[in-house]
Order: sequence, then structure tokens, then C-alpha cells
Amino acid sequence: MVRAGQVLAAIALLVLVASFLGRVHPLGDSLAVFRLPLAVVTLILFAIVPMRWMWRLTGVAVPLSALSGIGLILAMPGLRFPDHQTTVYQKNLWYRNPQIETVAEDIRVARAEIVTLQEVSTANEPILDALKDSYPTQVHCAFSQKSGAAVLTSLPPANVDPICSQGRGMAAIKVVGPEGPLWLVSLHLHWPWPYRQRDQLESLLPILEGLDAPIVLGGDFNMVPWSSAVGRVQRASKTLIAVSDGSTLIIRRVPLLIDHVLAPGGGTSQRRPRLGSDHFGVLATVSLMPSP
Repeated sequence: MVRAGQVLAAIALLVLVASFLGRVHPLGDSLAVFRLPLAVVTLILFAIVPMRWMWRLTGVAVPLSALSGIGLILAMPGLRFPDHQTTVYQKNLWYRNPQIETVAEDIRVARAEIVTLQEVSTANEPILDALKDSYPTQVHCAFSQKSGAAVLTSLPPANVDPICSQGRGMAAIKVVGPEGPLWLVSLHLHWPWPYRQRDQLESLLPILEGLDAPIVLGGDFNMVPWSSAVGRVQRASKTLIAVSDGSTLIIRRVPLLIDHVLAPGGGTSQRRPRLGSDHFGVLATVSLMPSP
């Protein structure tokens, strides 16, 4: 029985360590989704199963470090420069959403300057026209009948063509912000391994790196904030994540924090209702001033 417990503890530790290896293999990011429960289980096993003190020390230190890292990300400082801020409403609409008018009204009530949408389909595309009066500057990239990305804003457009990625992924538009030019980006990533998130990122990151002004980005990342994938997007876009107050998707009673807003100086966000979608909305207040 003791031997079986030791083997189980070792397996849990190896899987937890693998969750940090997303840069090496995309399986690491898939495991990162479960890093929090993995760390808790590993910590419990190494605390109760009899073993040598060096193994116990290692088995306790690794999950404690993992839990500390997650805690730091979830509790990081919000707005770095509150005098240079804007608001973003982020929403995966769900392509079959029957409550588009309700979503549109919630966006109007929120009075965000920037709106980023995913799964803009032929069925729910009328929301763009419904919000045209409040958000006259728009870009919509239709990747299929079920999947499109859009950015809507009350800010005036710059004299630059919008960008649509090749295949599902990104819509971007350059605008004239209160502090100067800004790129506004709506991002929709695939599910991680064994799906195509890694390949998709390889094509999208060079686009983000090539944008010639500060970036404000909202999206359905299908990935948790402590993953390698989210970190790569932050580095490519020179942004910080807006700290969230809750999960944005619940699958089989498992809460997942996978919808994020990024900006040069970070920010804070609050969850909005689902309103006919499988995703909760996100309303973020973000800083446009980059962190020093």
C-alpha cells in the first residue's frame, strides 16, 4: 500500500512539472489547465505518504511553488496608471446565441469604449448593425458561417487598413486613442493540444509583434492565464493581463478562466452574465500606459 502511494505521488509530481513545459511541447499547456488541482493533489500525497525526507521536501516544494505562482497571477496589481485608462467589453457570443438584443443592451449599459467579440456568425452578425450608432468604428473578420472575430469602438479609426488573420484567429484595427494611436485586437484561439492552438499561435504572434502602436486585446484564449500560450501573447503584444474576478466558462461543473483582456499597463476585470452564450462576458478597465 505504501509503495502504491509513493508511485501515485511520483506520477502526480511528474504531471505537475510537465504542466510548466508548454514551451517545449503543447501538451504542457493542456496540463496547465489542471495545474491548480494537480498541485493540491500532489501536495496532499507528499504530505501523507511515507517516504524519504528529500523526496518529501521536493514533493512539497514544487506544488507550493505552483500554487504561489497561480496566486501571484490572480492577485497581481491591477491598473498601473489609472489616469491613462480605457474600458473593454470582451465576449464570445456563441454562434447560436438567441439573445443578441440582450447582449447588445448589456454592452450599451456597460458603456465600454472598446468591444471585442468572437464567434460572430451569420446568425448573430446583426449585433454589429445594432451597435453601429454607439460603436461606429468596426472591423469584422468572418472566418466561416459559425466563426468570426470583431472589434467595435467609439474611438475614431486611423488611416490604416484593418487586419484579418488567415483562418480563424484575429481581427485588428488601428484607432486614434486618447493618448495616441492604438491597435485594438480581438483574438480567438483554438483549444490546446491535441487541437491546433500551438500552430495557430505560430502564425498569429508575428502579426502581433509587427503592430506599430500600443495594443489593447480581448479574446477567448481557450487557455488559463498562467499558461505558456497566454504568456507568449503577452510578450508579443507587450501587454499585461487584466486581473479577473472569476471563471468565464464552466464545462461539466469545472470552472475555467479562459477569456482575457490585455493592455500595456494591465488592469482589472469583472465578469458579466452569459446572456445566451456559453461564455461569461468580461468588462475590464485597463491602463494604456506601459509598465516601466
